[in-house]
Amino acid sequence: MCNFNHLTQDEKDNLKLQIQDIVGKMGGLNFFLSFIEKMRLLKPHPLSARNSKVSIERFEISWDKVIFLDKVTLLESIIKSNKDENGYTIKFNKEDKKSKNIVNLIRTLSVITFQFKASNSIAPIELKIFNKIEESSAELNPLFVTLFFCYVNFVKNVLKD
Repeated sequence: MCNFNHLTQDEKDNLKLQIQDIVGKMGGLNFFLSFIEKMRLLKPHPLSARNSKVSIERFEISWDKVIFLDKVTLLESIIKSNKDENGYTIKFNKEDKKSKNIVNLIRTLSVITFQFKASNSIAPIELKIFNKIEESSAELNPLFVTLFFCYVNFVKNVLKD
């Protein structure tokens, strides 16, 4: 998923527009890239913050429900296992007991809304973790994956294209 070469041109273009919107609200590319780097350094993972908020310098990300570390770890392992796959789709079988954790993860995280707000911006950017949820698959939001799981080089490649 964080592999630039495996994205379609439409995915690259859409992600580039979304990132450029955030970069514009943050006040520049360097602020955004340093924000991504600082997010990677936070331990435990920023999504498991008890107050459902991450504040780094001029930027704040908040969400409306606490996400426990076991859910974050499962999501991270799913993203890493799909890193060479095309798209941002998680496939599962609802009837399979092995997929029960994935189904529960999707059910739990699908209701959460994230708000990204820069200190100099009036309107926050809102997004969900999943773009689309179907009977046997769920499509992750590329911007969410980029902000919380991809590295700076991926972002640079998206913006350079």
